[in-house]
Amino acid sequence: MTPFQHMSMRQCGVLETTRREFVGGTLLAAISTRAIAAPSRYQIGISPQVAGTAWSKDIWLAFREIREVGYRYVEAFIGSFLEYYNGNKPDELQKRMDGAGVHFVTISNGAPMEAHFEDPEKHGKIIEEHLRLVRFIKRLGCKHLKINLGSRRPTGTTGEDLKHMAAVLNELGPRIANEGLQFGIHPHMWSQLENRNEIDYLMANTDPKHVMLVLDTGHINMAGIDR
Repeated sequence: MTPFQHMSMRQCGVLETTRREFVGGTLLAAISTRAIAAPSRYQIGISPQVAGTAWSKDIWLAFREIREVGYRYVEAFIGSFLEYYNGNKPDELQKRMDGAGVHFVTISNGAPMEAHFEDPEKHGKIIEEHLRLVRFIKRLGCKHLKINLGSRRPTGTTGEDLKHMAAVLNELGPRIANEGLQFGIHPHMWSQLENRNEIDYLMANTDPKHVMLVLDTGHINMAGIDR
């Protein structure tokens, strides 16, 4: 088992129904609103990053609708909060989140952050930017950082790429742990980390104490991994 579970709406037929119907139906099928409000060791959240929808254009609309149907926890990308991030205003972001009635499970990396983990010349910038993100989300109550590993190149991810990716992850992981957060990498279609071979390599060549795995069942299925 991994310490994190990340579930995607991208392959769930969202376009066949409204956002509210889909989210509300999923919630009711899974757990009651009362149960979500009760104390639990688990946080059941939802990502509003659904490409091509109104949610992708208005994060606060997404949060309001997520709250309306009973969810309390969310995960999003840092690009949605650059006003607060670049201004180093986590307290202001927290106040707005309190007003929306939802809380962060985590805020993931993404544009405009450096994501070429396969390029050793970018490793210094990657470490600097990701530690900055960790220190920001820690002030929002987040307990872990989940990252994607950048867009996939036309040539795919090579064995040499994987060596460089493992090297920077092994350097970044302990430093994130020193900040008090856990750290997980997220396999995603069309990214540098996509298929079984790449996942197995990084899991075998990174420290399991400091580099963990965040699975998306939709993307794992699309990659042909069924066990």
